[in-house]
Amino acid sequence: MKKKEHCQIIIILLKILLVSLITTAFGYLWFEFYTGKLYISYYNLGNWAIILLYGILYLFLCRIYSAFRVGYYSITELIYTHGITLFLTNILTYIVICLLTRHLTNILWILLLFAIQVLCASLWAYASNRIFFKANPRCDMLVVYKDEAAKMLLTKMKAYPEKYHVAETINIQSDIQDIKEKIKTYQAILLCDLPTATRNILLKFCVQEKIRVYLTPEVSDILISGANRIHLFDTPLLLCDNVTQAVAHRFAKRLIDLIVSTLMIIVFSPFMLLTIIAIKASDHGKILYKQERLTQNGKTFNVYKFRSMVEDAEKDGVARLSSKNDDRITPVGKFIRATRLDELPQLFNIFKGDMTLVGPRPERPEIAEKYCKTMPEFALRLQVKAGLTGYAQIFGKYNTTPKDKLKLDLMYIADNSLFLDFKILFLTFKTMFMKESTEGIEDGAVTAGDVK
Repeated sequence: MKKKEHCQIIIILLKILLVSLITTAFGYLWFEFYTGKLYISYYNLGNWAIILLYGILYLFLCRIYSAFRVGYYSITELIYTHGITLFLTNILTYIVICLLTRHLTNILWILLLFAIQVLCASLWAYASNRIFFKANPRCDMLVVYKDEAAKMLLTKMKAYPEKYHVAETINIQSDIQDIKEKIKTYQAILLCDLPTATRNILLKFCVQEKIRVYLTPEVSDILISGANRIHLFDTPLLLCDNVTQAVAHRFAKRLIDLIVSTLMIIVFSPFMLLTIIAIKASDHGKILYKQERLTQNGKTFNVYKFRSMVEDAEKDGVARLSSKNDDRITPVGKFIRATRLDELPQLFNIFKGDMTLVGPRPERPEIAEKYCKTMPEFALRLQVKAGLTGYAQIFGKYNTTPKDKLKLDLMYIADNSLFLDFKILFLTFKTMFMKESTEGIEDGAVTAGDVK
């Protein structure tokens, strides 16, 4: 235990050192190159206030991107996350500097600062991760599962060998006492898609035995997580109410949609023009395509995208998601899908009010109907308006299974707030450059729920 506590203290000290280095590097740049170019000179107190605000902005973005989650992210992910954080911090600061100097100042110094800061963050990430995993080595894990669906999760866990090591699996069909005896020999347990009654028994047993427990949540667990606690009398109550956003919340969300969509349409108009020219020049076909989608309360609307597939891609009348090696995607389409340029026309959907910036992605009625036949609770994601980006887009992938997408969307709905929307918008910038987030479904499958 002392070893882990010492590890935590060392990592905290390393965090303080990194923040100090990042802020000090900017402070040097500010005093050396920018104070003399200000339109109105500050006293020393004003200069120190600028440096302090820089540090606060950096820490705020670190909080948004969870940039200090040592032991959670790999070294590569930590460096990438810090890179995004530092990039945004310096770009926003550069804009402020240009406003204070009233002209475009030399950006090379900011770029040099960014390079030095990324180097410092890389060294911090390497040292922190090494220290964390030396004090917190992975432990052997027992997986208690119900059916073969658990194999998909185990495959995902193999991508993080420094964190998880599945030493043994046992089916829930085994005798419950035998399972408990087996659990006692492990430090960590994963309860994967177990029946509620059995899961509760094993969960309480693990807590009693002080054994770390991982579990896959059911839809009911997520719904309860957003419940309000009522303490009117000495019997605790949880209120799971229908999702009804306050008038002020709806007004603020709609106002933000209008402002942000308008600004983004203006800023990205040159990219939209280039995309239009590229699509037209490639095969002389239609530039846009529209598709019926579902939004709040099952209402339908037409979503607009830049065409990334050949025309009449679904001439057989079967609605299907794109696959990994989909030959319907054009060369231009591959590029605009990878860079998300195909999504830009949806800014007009947001401006019109068909969609919102943040919410569950709008699903096609045909595919949603297929999902609901085997999973009726899939319709629960229609409690709020569909969005351009959302919880499932940030923490899931294009080929995430329908059940996992539903759970992610319900996590957003359970914790629906403007701050969460704000955080998701920032996290979207991070995922835009992650290839796996646009990975298609398996070849030959129609939906993400199909297995070959």
